[in-house]
Amino acid sequence: MDASCDNPNLEEQEMESEALQAIYPDTFNMISSTEWSLDLFPIDAAEDDAESDNVNHVSIKLCISLPPTYPDATVPELSVEPMKGLAKDDIKMLTEMATNEAESNLGMPCVFAVCEILREWLVDHNVKGQDDESMYAVMMRKQKEEKRAQELSDRQFESQVTTNDMSTAELEEIAVRKRRAEGTPVTDESFYAWKEKLDAEMAEKRREEEDAAKRAGLSGRQKKGLAQKISADDAVIDERMTGFQIFSGKGGVSAEAIEAAAADAEEGGIGETMIS
Repeated sequence: MDASCDNPNLEEQEMESEALQAIYPDTFNMISSTEWSLDLFPIDAAEDDAESDNVNHVSIKLCISLPPTYPDATVPELSVEPMKGLAKDDIKMLTEMATNEAESNLGMPCVFAVCEILREWLVDHNVKGQDDESMYAVMMRKQKEEKRAQELSDRQFESQVTTNDMSTAELEEIAVRKRRAEGTPVTDESFYAWKEKLDAEMAEKRREEEDAAKRAGLSGRQKKGLAQKISADDAVIDERMTGFQIFSGKGGVSAEAIEAAAADAEEGGIGETMIS
């Protein structure tokens, strides 16, 4: 019997191991189907050990043990071992980081996400002396961490203040620009509301032109020509409106585009006066 039948998670574990092997071809080690390890460095120096030693002042080994219920219901058991340049407190913190990241991805393969968050930390702390456990060195590292955390907090606060300081008009302007860039999705409700408004405007224009014709004293023939022109313009508008169902079905038409088409029809049709 296929082992995947006994363990429905086995196929996902196999696929994850193949992906990790492709991403980390030189540092991924598959000890067994459920025991993996990964060497992590701040800078990828390919297979040049001498170059890697020169540019990487810190490195770790991530050990991974997969329970039968991973990734569906549990997370892997993770531990971090020092390879170069890290103190015991660093290793303890990195192990906690790895576990927290895995738990935040419960229900899905998480090893890559864990590796990335650990590697980001290594990049930020890729300095000599990170493994110095003297009181002075520990104090200096603590001060640097506090300074880094304070700078991050300050940037987040400044960003929030900038947003809060914006006036209502400025926020509305940003929203308008966003709508212009993204377009306004057309729905049946918004389309028919727009068409009702357009029909009312067209009816008002017809009344104005008919009143103008009466005041100008047009002959019966001229009045008939005006009526025919208005009817022809209405037919053009109606014909263009049926295109809504075609284009909106493709999801690529915005309300602005429809208004622009209506404006073109208005300039070329109803807006012309037939008074001679």
